[in-house]
Amino acid sequence: MTNKGLSKAAFHLLDRLTDMFPSIVPVFFQKVFQTLLGNGVVYSFYLARYRHILKKAKNFDAILVVADINIGDAIMLQQALEVLRHYFPFSRIDYLCNQTGGELVADLPAVNHVYKVFNGAGIPTRNDLAMVNNIVKSTRYSVIINYCPFIANDVLDTKAIVVRMYIPLASHIIRRWKQQNGQRHISDATHTLLENLLSPIVSSRHIHNSEQETHSPAMVKGNSIYLTYSAIHEAHNFLERYGLLHEKHLLFFNPDATSHYTRMPLSLQIEILQNVLTSQLIDAVLLGASYSQELSEQMVVSAIPKSLQKKIVIVPHLSVSVYAALIDSCNMFLSSDTGPVHIAASWKVSIHKSETLKNNTSVITVFGSGDSKMYGYDSRLKDHVPANQLAPSKVFVARAPCRNITCVNKWGKSCKEVRCFHGLEAKEITDYILSYFRQVRSHEYVRTAETAASPAVYRRTIN
Repeated sequence: MTNKGLSKAAFHLLDRLTDMFPSIVPVFFQKVFQTLLGNGVVYSFYLARYRHILKKAKNFDAILVVADINIGDAIMLQQALEVLRHYFPFSRIDYLCNQTGGELVADLPAVNHVYKVFNGAGIPTRNDLAMVNNIVKSTRYSVIINYCPFIANDVLDTKAIVVRMYIPLASHIIRRWKQQNGQRHISDATHTLLENLLSPIVSSRHIHNSEQETHSPAMVKGNSIYLTYSAIHEAHNFLERYGLLHEKHLLFFNPDATSHYTRMPLSLQIEILQNVLTSQLIDAVLLGASYSQELSEQMVVSAIPKSLQKKIVIVPHLSVSVYAALIDSCNMFLSSDTGPVHIAASWKVSIHKSETLKNNTSVITVFGSGDSKMYGYDSRLKDHVPANQLAPSKVFVARAPCRNITCVNKWGKSCKEVRCFHGLEAKEITDYILSYFRQVRSHEYVRTAETAASPAVYRRTIN
């Protein structure tokens, strides 16, 4: 899915046919796609082919992992680093990824150095590609594992063995999609595929210590991000400025997304926000400032009755680390399918051990065109992974008649009519949100009742 040449033309044709026959064309195309790339023989071929490519490497002393271009990719593909570090504990392992996402994973124990390159513009810019080329030329990598389909081989012009991992990863995910068993979340698929490719190579070369001879890499428990002392305290100062530092019932609402195929319609956002603001269960709503749609948060606020606007605090453009620390201070994070969801779903680690983080944020994601099983987090639904938090996670998925496997490539879509959010009801989402906050307050009452000295203490906690 390079969104160039034949790929771009194919997507354009499919979208035009989908506009005309939204309930027929996508279903037919998806069956064909699953039959071709999800076929067991095809999948086995890719495994054998890419394992053969990796076997050509003389050593694995210096490895570069190139993530795809977005914030979420930088976070989710960290599982490749975990697998590599398990098998090659003494190698140099570097990571090249999105600029913003790179700030959050720079302190991952599994990585030696993080190159923060991609600016999240949809495809790499000419300057991005030049930076990538300079990095691979200046460092003698033995192996480069490339997850970005927008980087041509000539950009990675080097003597290293280059593996275009996005091809077998796509086959791996589609194979699971067809079989309808096992996880197809990007993080889980990244982990299991790389383990399958490397395990026999490591065994044949005896590149392991005695402990690794009998142990595979730990299964995916979730992703992690790392926050500095200053980011945590800047978030606390922000909350204190608005009198929210000691409030216990906060909702962080992110109205933004990178594409109108994944961004909740403005009318749906307004209805959800108005419903939750009328409830006494929520003390305040932090409303993130938009990046992709200028002043969209102001449009949302202006549609809310003035009597309810006082419960809204607009979060301006902050550093991503402060943004993540603010999320950690909230009971719930609500968003469309976009990069910040993966920030909210990650376990947050303070670089300075003296600082503590809650990691108790319920992550709610509203899906339009995207695939919730690949990019979402749900604690109860089959074939979904839960967020790496101490609170439940949930997805709400629209019933779009034309959703198909190509919708994961939102940058390549050109549908004239956006049907992505058909069938979503604000009431269903609001009911879940308020039910969760009701449960939070109920648990606070129970915990306080067990330890408090008098009934007056219980009332102060609830009221």
